[in-house]
Amino acid sequence: RLCCTPAGFDYASVRRWTKNKNIFSNDLMILPVNHDNVHWCLVVVDVAARRLEYFDSIEGFSSNDFSHLLLDKVERYLHLEAEDKRVGAHMASVRWQHCVWRKPDIPLQIDSSSCGLYMLLFAELRARGEQPPFNFHYEQIGKWRTTVACRILNMQA
Repeated sequence: RLCCTPAGFDYASVRRWTKNKNIFSNDLMILPVNHDNVHWCLVVVDVAARRLEYFDSIEGFSSNDFSHLLLDKVERYLHLEAEDKRVGAHMASVRWQHCVWRKPDIPLQIDSSSCGLYMLLFAELRARGEQPPFNFHYEQIGKWRTTVACRILNMQA
């Protein structure tokens, strides 16, 4: 919703998402991103490091322009959120470091249908505190697909 209006960014339409919540009290924020209803990528907000990270499992699918535009919009959202929720002037003026992770630091998918699994795996690794380079291989994706299905069926994190 941050990027879907014809006029561009619309904070008012997402302002209520965090009513009575201070998102800056989290160490990480994991933001799955669906690109044009055909591809999943990931943005991670590392609050402690003041870093915005972009992960994309298909080389060349999202241009550098897209990744940087997306990170700029997330940064703008964070500034507006800090101002709106009055969490401190320091958070409203923070300049976030942008990091676009690419090959060889993250593995790339070799098919056209595993982007969601890669996005979930990137999210899980970052949530566990791991940093790129990530060293899993496409051959492990089948096992990961089964693990995700079992977690969903058993409603486990």
